[in-house]
Amino acid sequence: MPTPKASVCTVSSRQHQLLEQISHRATNPRRLVERAKLVLLANDGINNTEISKQLQMNRNQV
Repeated sequence: MPTPKASVCTVSSRQHQLLEQISHRATNPRRLVERAKLVLLANDGINNTEISKQLQMNRNQV
């Protein structure tokens, strides 16, 4: 069975800046930081399997 292809994720420069801030603050909830990192990686064109490895998540979570 073929692997589903992820949708293209694009963010504006302002959104990118905010996601970077979120992902680097130690006081943010872990899930929020993971989501911010996930979106940043997806924006860089990284596939879901690689994102799951980098963030140590299940590929289905990504």
